Amino acid sequence: MAQIDKTYHKLVNKILKEGFLYEDPNRKGIKRLQIPSYTFKHEFKDGFPAITTKKLYWKGIVGELLWFLRGDTNIKYLVDNGINIWNKDAYNYYLNIAKIHKNERNLFSLREFSTYIKDPRTLPVEGRISNQNPDYKLGDLGKVYGAQWRRWSSFKEEDNGLLGVINYEKYSDQLSNLIKGLKENPMGTRHIVTAWNPAELDDMALPPCHWSFEILVEPLNRLKYCKENNIELPELEAGLENAGDCLNSYEIPKYQFTLKWHQRSVDTFLGLPFNIASYALLAHILGKMTNMIPKAIVGDLSNVHIYEPHLDAVKEQLSKDVNKYGSCELDMNNKLVYQESVNKCIDLMKISDFRLKNYESYPSINAEMLAYNK
Repeated sequence: MAQIDKTYHKLVNKILKEGFLYEDPNRKGIKRLQIPSYTFKHEFKDGFPAITTKKLYWKGIVGELLWFLRGDTNIKYLVDNGINIWNKDAYNYYLNIAKIHKNERNLFSLREFSTYIKDPRTLPVEGRISNQNPDYKLGDLGKVYGAQWRRWSSFKEEDNGLLGVINYEKYSDQLSNLIKGLKENPMGTRHIVTAWNPAELDDMALPPCHWSFEILVEPLNRLKYCKENNIELPELEAGLENAGDCLNSYEIPKYQFTLKWHQRSVDTFLGLPFNIASYALLAHILGKMTNMIPKAIVGDLSNVHIYEPHLDAVKEQLSKDVNKYGSCELDMNNKLVYQESVNKCIDLMKISDFRLKNYESYPSINAEMLAYNK
């Protein structure tokens, strides 16, 4: 039995039973069933939280997360890896940029757009809109997740005497700061990364749904950890008076943590299984980069909904047996060790470095992704 399936199905049934009908203003003409909020917890002792009552899009989950961590905001990396989950949003952003600059002639179809992303050499000159907006590159999404995680920017005002008020832009690499903080002050209470930048919301293809995450650290019982994981340290057999030195010499972790993420809007059928697995994967990557043990994830969810066009797919999923398949484990490439910088560490990561061990599931259940179209 995969525990995450029981947790997920419980939430879906709650929405179907208690949800109110609401028309989404950001997806014209689309209604949804919604509850105000929901919180759940999954502990990794119960396995990796991969849904089994429909097949999880694992390559897309890994690829998107690595894309975020790289600080990338253009879909070419995703498209080159056969991941098309952001194509519609990037296309809508392209149309919006063209409209703003009054360059709506010779625009591409979505299919043409995706083709030109994959091979920019085939891009017709007459369809380009970069002449009016040199900062735009085909496939851009604006300052979405990757930009905020790695290049958070804000304008400051500074009174410089005779020169008057000067505006300047300040950048912050939140991910690098997070890793540094976890290493230097593990029990600190500022281990937070946010994608919600009010100054740049208008510069995004769509505002972040999962808008923040935090790392909640606690001490780890190292001897118990070794016993539970069958880690044998011969030096400890002689006595425990020097246990600390021995554990340190083998780099046994001193801390464990829970990753808690906050999400302001939740597409429960298509998005949430993806989000759960993505943040679970992020927790394991952060554990690798800080020599800490990921203990659990907590999802703090708001405006949790099921789109009306997804209801038949949801009912099909609920008909599946949550006990048919067992839990799986994350299998990470053992060669992934922390480098001297966050960038170097992330640059070495490939989608193939992350696999789900013993993952079995029912087949995929298809449903249309309803892109932001305000």
